[in-house]
Amino acid sequence: MKLAVQMLIFGLLFTIIFFTIRYFDIIPMHVLLVETNGIGLLYSTIGLIFGVISGFVIQTQWDNWSKLSISVHGEIKSLRQLLLFGTYISPEFDKTIKEHAETYVQKIIVNWHNNDKEKSSAEVIAAIQKLQETIYLLWDEKPVITESANQILFRIIEYHDDVTHYSSRRLPVIVKILIIFCMILVIVIPLFIGMRTLWLDYIITLSISLLAFLIYAVINDLDNPLKQGNWHITNNDYKILLEELRNNKTQSYMESD
Repeated sequence: MKLAVQMLIFGLLFTIIFFTIRYFDIIPMHVLLVETNGIGLLYSTIGLIFGVISGFVIQTQWDNWSKLSISVHGEIKSLRQLLLFGTYISPEFDKTIKEHAETYVQKIIVNWHNNDKEKSSAEVIAAIQKLQETIYLLWDEKPVITESANQILFRIIEYHDDVTHYSSRRLPVIVKILIIFCMILVIVIPLFIGMRTLWLDYIITLSISLLAFLIYAVINDLDNPLKQGNWHITNNDYKILLEELRNNKTQSYMESD
């Protein structure tokens, strides 16, 4: 929905600019028609460059997006395994694990859109250290079980490191500037290419401009995978897990009463 609104606004602005140039004869039509061949050749070259760069960038970003999504689901899955593991040890251990897991998930949710990655990582690491300490306390009594729990915990830490890594990867500034520059050229140059039929001129130039804008919107969204946009990875899975932990805690309190 957000993308549709953005494209509608862009289309309206482009329409205003297009008809302003054509109706007020800002660029004389006879000049546009004479220069069509030369500008058309230049335009096709720029369009080719824009297409190649955009295709490469989108493929690279989509690969990063997929790895981030896999890491998020892997972390959630490993957390559930650890919580399930705790139910087979003792009620005290199960309760402590759930409390620390709740804190851990809560910190992830709170810091999901935090641009200060160092602060975010520090808070999450502090929460996961509590899980480690709880598991280490089992070593003297149940070393084999502790080893299994540690393996699950190591996977959680590994997945979380991947989430932090892939969510913080950004396009180099020079590449983003190049894409924006090429997009502007692809949008602006058709205004200097005239056609004898006005409505056909308008449809073609608007279609090309909307396509260029859509490509940039995709690249911009993929470059900010956690930022709310047209496509982004949400923390909904973490919120669902947090709600389950809180419900389990409430049920445990009711049972103890």
